[in-house]
Amino acid sequence: MVYRVMSVSHDPRLAYWQQSLLESGGYAVVNAESAADATVKIHAGEVDAMFLGTGVTIEDRTSLSLLGFTRNLPVICMCGLRGDNECPVVHVPPSQPSELLRALDRVFGKVDSCRAQAA
Repeated sequence: MVYRVMSVSHDPRLAYWQQSLLESGGYAVVNAESAADATVKIHAGEVDAMFLGTGVTIEDRTSLSLLGFTRNLPVICMCGLRGDNECPVVHVPPSQPSELLRALDRVFGKVDSCRAQAA
């Protein structure tokens, strides 16, 4: 199964970099240019997880994270914040972009494990 990861970015250059990184890890990428665009794609069921890059505002990060939680979507954030109280999702430091793929692999490994146990 190829997982669809929505990459939310307001900056086209960052969106291209994020898409290249995610695709190199074997993920299909659904790009969203804004929180409104992301919300439509989430409600349409187009994604299996969400990646919020460094350029996403704290307001958009918070609202999208909450929407992701209500839809049972894994949310990974490369926001530069540290600590459980600052970022309510799986955190990947901006200085370690390779951690994004490892975080996604861990998240989807858990999903696959739960699916296998339920079958």
